[in-house]
Amino acid sequence: TRACLTQRQAKRDNLSDVSAKDGSQETAVNLLGLGIGFVLTPFLVSQTIIWCLFAVFTFFHLLFNYFAVRSVIMETFNQSRASILMQHYFDSDTKAILTPEECNKKESVLQ
Repeated sequence: TRACLTQRQAKRDNLSDVSAKDGSQETAVNLLGLGIGFVLTPFLVSQTIIWCLFAVFTFFHLLFNYFAVRSVIMETFNQSRASILMQHYFDSDTKAILTPEECNKKESVLQ
């Protein structure tokens, strides 16, 4: 969840600072998007262009969110990561334990 990610980024017990900066960045991005929307609106006279731009922007929004989620390395267990870790341990000949980075790479984003 968002709170877990924010807590993970707060390395020095500064959860409120990290949360405030996250909120400020989100507000800045929303204002930038609103400004771009105001600039582009007079040029969007065709429904086809509007739907094409909507599809393109939605695709990139989902793509970049996917990359953002994949880049986060969680060091705590959830059911999925614990299952991956135990499966790898029992299936490997060397009984090696995965690092958090290796375990997160194997975890599915869509679960």
